[in-house]
Amino acid sequence: MNCPRCGRALESGFRYCPECGRAADGIASFSEVLDHSFSRISSAEAAVSVEKLSKLSEDLLLLEHELEELAASGQRPRDRRR
Repeated sequence: MNCPRCGRALESGFRYCPECGRAADGIASFSEVLDHSFSRISSAEAAVSVEKLSKLSEDLLLLEHELEELAASGQRPRDRRR
């Protein structure tokens, strides 16, 4: 079988043309596969970022609450760095 775009001979089992990247018949093009893969990676990174921001927001609320309690009691905050 030959590549329909560049004419290079494709060995059996080739899914993409090694010369031009065109997909063998019935398979998405190489650039489509790459675009889909990078889209999935970007979505996963965004989900992780949202999760991290959510956790930081929760931590900030807890610290603000603790600070308000300390201010109301008149105590000095203890050093949390160790």
